[in-house]
Amino acid sequence: MENFRKLGLDEITINALISNGFTEPTPVQSKIIPLMLNEKNDLVGQAETGSGKTAAFALPLLQETNPKSGNVEAIVLTPTRELAMQVACEFDKLKGKRKIEVLPVYGGKNFKEQLKALKDGVTIVVGTPGRVIDHINRGTLDLSNVKFLVLDEADEMLNMGFIEDVETIMESVSKNRRTLLFSATMPRPVEALCKKFMKNHIHIKLNENKLTSARNEHFYHLVHERDKTELLARVLEYHYDFYGIVFCKTRLETREIAAELRKRNFAAAALQGEMDQNERERTMDRFRKKSIQILVATDIAARGIDVSDLTHVINFTTPPNAETYVHRTGRTGRAGKEGVAITFVTPDQFDKIEVISRITKTNIMHRPFPSTDELIKNKWDGIRTFIERIAEESVPEEAEMLAKEILNRKDPLAIVASLIDYKFGKKLKATSFAHIEEPSKPKRIKEEFSRNRKKSNDSRKFSDSRKRDRHHNGRTKGKKYVKD
Repeated sequence: MENFRKLGLDEITINALISNGFTEPTPVQSKIIPLMLNEKNDLVGQAETGSGKTAAFALPLLQETNPKSGNVEAIVLTPTRELAMQVACEFDKLKGKRKIEVLPVYGGKNFKEQLKALKDGVTIVVGTPGRVIDHINRGTLDLSNVKFLVLDEADEMLNMGFIEDVETIMESVSKNRRTLLFSATMPRPVEALCKKFMKNHIHIKLNENKLTSARNEHFYHLVHERDKTELLARVLEYHYDFYGIVFCKTRLETREIAAELRKRNFAAAALQGEMDQNERERTMDRFRKKSIQILVATDIAARGIDVSDLTHVINFTTPPNAETYVHRTGRTGRAGKEGVAITFVTPDQFDKIEVISRITKTNIMHRPFPSTDELIKNKWDGIRTFIERIAEESVPEEAEMLAKEILNRKDPLAIVASLIDYKFGKKLKATSFAHIEEPSKPKRIKEEFSRNRKKSNDSRKFSDSRKRDRHHNGRTKGKKYVKD
């Protein structure tokens, strides 16, 4: 954790990072954190989703705000309610022992609950423009004492038609605040916003052309929920060189799946948040030494894992958002090597993988299950590779002597064939693979993503803030994706 300390973070923050599995700062964090802690300038950071930018601004804000003031000292604006919830959750995880209240405010959440929380005292607000404007107009949110204003994914906010709301909010915030703007791209409206509202800002460009590794192959299997475990076993049999991580949603799921894989003779272990540090380190040591080839983990447990030669990542549960997808799949395809990212998608999650594909600019292709014939053929290829590899390794003299003795008495072909059948025979029969049926591909929803963006761009036509909030909450008839 020494590299985090060098950035200027205090011990309360360091302990919070340790408890959340952080080990090394990302490039974004290494550049942004010292600037936020040591400089007074406004800051523009070009950083993609999945780069670690949330922690980059959350850690300094938690360290620099004062919960005893009784005021809202920082406000973070996000384009969607999902991102607002995610960012607020990240603040809560990273605050450690600090008594800082963080409140997410967005349309669709009970207004009275938000109002009560604001009256009780909140230090940091994370919200969507529509609902923040609503609170400002009602006089329930006082921004006159704000020290930090953060615009997260500014280009997306402007694309969705929030530019007028954002400008209104920026004009309502204390003039003595620092403004921190994060954006993947810098279109003219974002540049104009910086010029109008930011003073002497530092511009740090941190993003790459693509969110996901160009060295990775990305595809998904469509599967019924009941068949996921069986499909996982089939995929692991097919990819006989598998050395990677299977991502699950819950701790219980990681334990159950790892146990089931071990029953099927896969070298698997669970990595989840309830493990103490020693147990975690032992598991990771076995994984790095490849005595464990399959690590079944939750997103939190997998933080800080840096193993450069992972061949595969499997999303057993569809990632909830693009950032999680980038975090998960970024575990493979490192250090110039190629990797494979596989996602299991149930019919009700089909639209989600389509949106993730668009946001991350990644071609995530549909691929049918490996057939039984393909599995058996691939298994033969794996056996051949395995035998050829171990034949090149040195063996004890006693083993060579016994081999010569047997070969002098038996046909070499019969001996090798018998050994292969003894070791692998059961796995080379069609009956050893359970039947699973791929569900029909759901009909694609009529360009919902594009329609939502158009509707959001039309939001400026709504002069009444409550109508605008209802529009962005997804209560407009026929709207599928919520873009609050």
